[in-house]
Amino acid sequence: MTRLDRYSAEKMLRIIRPYIQNISLSPDMTEVCMRNVPFYGTFRLYSFTDRSNHPPQTHFALYKPGHVHVFDMNHKSIYEANSNTPFSLNRENVMDYVRFFFTLARKKIENIHLVEKLDDIPFTDFPSEDRTDELGQLVQPLLHSPQGGNHPFELMATVMFRNALFSATIGVDEKGIVKISDHTLLADELPAHADHVAHHQDSGWQDGAMAENMMGGMMGSMAGAY
Repeated sequence: MTRLDRYSAEKMLRIIRPYIQNISLSPDMTEVCMRNVPFYGTFRLYSFTDRSNHPPQTHFALYKPGHVHVFDMNHKSIYEANSNTPFSLNRENVMDYVRFFFTLARKKIENIHLVEKLDDIPFTDFPSEDRTDELGQLVQPLLHSPQGGNHPFELMATVMFRNALFSATIGVDEKGIVKISDHTLLADELPAHADHVAHHQDSGWQDGAMAENMMGGMMGSMAGAY
């Protein structure tokens, strides 16, 4: 994302402030960034990072003159945006959409964290060199599934749930509805940061078998969809 200069940032803060409840976004303490999002037509995605809080809190919104949509960090607000904007997916932009989706869908009881490279694993303590090499071999970037599948777009992904690493298939339809299936446990008991893999910090660490059972149960109870 591109960081806005002070004048442009203050202008965007004036526009967005009425839409974000009970939050004071001071120009002195808020970093405003912007990027184009091709699947949302002429809308642009803005991030507002409030550095007066520790840890800093980031809010996201789509904007074009006369129209604002604030994301509340769950899948429903993403799907609402998809319905209320000129949303369009194709083979070229669907990977960017999946990355966007997992960045913003963070208000579930359990978060699923997309991992495309070793640095994406939010370690609290780095494992041994041998373990790091092993994990590096397991992590794969997001790829189109060569077999196709039951959805207009199917991607092969590496994801993290709690402190366990999985391979999984991510299906996406034309409306941007995301479904996860065919998960396989790759590694467990990773020293990962709970903020990134579980919404409740008091959930505690789980062993790999429990993480696998919970991930399967979560997908089953939700039909594998966000």
